[in-house]
Amino acid sequence: MTWCNKWYNSLNSIRNNNQPVQEEVLLGQADYFISSLY
Repeated sequence: MTWCNKWYNSLNSIRNNNQPVQEEVLLGQADYFISSLY
C-alpha cells in the first residue's frame, strides 16, 4: 500500500496549500489507478 500512502500525503499537502484544482486532478488519477486494479 505504498502508493496509497504517497497519494494520501500528496493530497494532504495540496489541501494545506489550498489548491482545489490540483486536488481534483489527484483524485481523478487515484480513481483511474484504483479502477485499473479491478
